[in-house]
Amino acid sequence: MASLREGGVPTQGPPPFNAKAKHRFAARLDTILTRALRAATR
Repeated sequence: MASLREGGVPTQGPPPFNAKAKHRFAARLDTILTRALRAATR
């Protein structure tokens, strides 16, 4: 598959993340990590 992409052959896949999706992902990851750290320090 990598050789197809490198050769310029269009392959199907999900669209790239836009700014809103990146922000939502980062915010959710931050929430999960914060909760995990708080639980670990109790």
